[in-house]
Amino acid sequence: MIVRGEAVEQLASEQRAALAELWQSRADSERSVGSVFTQLVAEMSATGAHAEVIALARRAIDDETRHARI
Repeated sequence: MIVRGEAVEQLASEQRAALAELWQSRADSERSVGSVFTQLVAEMSATGAHAEVIALARRAIDDETRHARI
């Protein structure tokens, strides 16, 4: 379902519920990916990966956390 030019409040309750479920699923997915990056950072740190690579993975964690909030 694509909603263009309509305020969410103007949608039927079933449509609002469907949108809420979709966005919750997306947020859950972003948090899940962030958790994977957190594990990756820990493993890379433990095995002596280059600092630049670890920094990129940490930035990815921040990005995924921000995406989950959106």
